[in-house]
Amino acid sequence: MSTASASLGAKTVSDQHSPALQHYQQQEQQKTSTATSYPSDPACGASQSNNMDKYEKVKKIGEGSFGKAILVKSKDDGHQYVIKEIGGISGMSSKQRQESRKEVAVLASMSHPNIVQYKESFEEGGCLYIVMDYCEGGDLSKKIKSQKGVLFSEEQILDWFVQICLALKHVHDRKILHRDIKSQTPQQRL
Repeated sequence: MSTASASLGAKTVSDQHSPALQHYQQQEQQKTSTATSYPSDPACGASQSNNMDKYEKVKKIGEGSFGKAILVKSKDDGHQYVIKEIGGISGMSSKQRQESRKEVAVLASMSHPNIVQYKESFEEGGCLYIVMDYCEGGDLSKKIKSQKGVLFSEEQILDWFVQICLALKHVHDRKILHRDIKSQTPQQRL
């Protein structure tokens, strides 16, 4: 993949590398044969140190049909993270619990600059907690709303498009289907 070209309307941009594409190409070139290690069972932390006591809640930043997203600050390193809290896991069938744990394992296996990085997960008090990096800039929906009707430049749109495509390629190359792509999905790291 030596050049990137895309067409939007009547204008065509070719032989230009977006920052996202350049980063991806550099990462691909730097890959080595060493295996990446992932947590053996990321949904169930065996250690008692994996619990909500390690984090200070800052604020709730979102809520969906399966749970809520909470902005937290780590007491260990001072960094901000997002904890996705999925309630009622103890009330789920064993198949549903297994599927939830499998989704966590998939997230833990993703390592790409345009996919939010998994940190850890644990079960506590009947809830499943998934800790991920915090994307301070927000999601695409937030960026669109902040424009207040002002259009993004074609270059910016193409850069974001490339980032999303590269993230999807990474996921699809691993035979994983993302079933919920939308502008509010924070996995798209812009």
